[in-house]
Amino acid sequence: MFQNTIKLISRLCSPIVQTSIRHYPAPVKRFYRKTGIISSNGRYEITLDQRKLKTPKGAPFYVESEPLAVAVATEWDAQKETIDRSSMHLTSLSSTVLDNPGGLKKMDIVNYLVNYITTDAILYHSSVSCNRNLIVFI
Repeated sequence: MFQNTIKLISRLCSPIVQTSIRHYPAPVKRFYRKTGIISSNGRYEITLDQRKLKTPKGAPFYVESEPLAVAVATEWDAQKETIDRSSMHLTSLSSTVLDNPGGLKKMDIVNYLVNYITTDAILYHSSVSCNRNLIVFI
């Protein structure tokens, strides 16, 4: 009985070692051979092997600027054997704009930016008097 008690106490007093294992998703392999751009109605869509690119929410991916479309297509074309989404900044930014995950309206964004102007470290007042009209295009 005494030996069982000692075993129990030694198990309770021994340091518990826990290992935490992080499980990262496997990198996505590059599934396309060729990137392209389709232009229609002033919008530019990116294609991967003739299939149109979509946003994470499933909406069609498009941009309204040809240089931006070329830059996004170049990001996809620069991927080697696996797709590293963290290196595709323009694709990520454009997808966020299209999906609008916060559900913000245009005026909400304008109000946020106007309130932020007072904290901007780059914005400063000049000693030269000049026209200080702030024009906001909505």
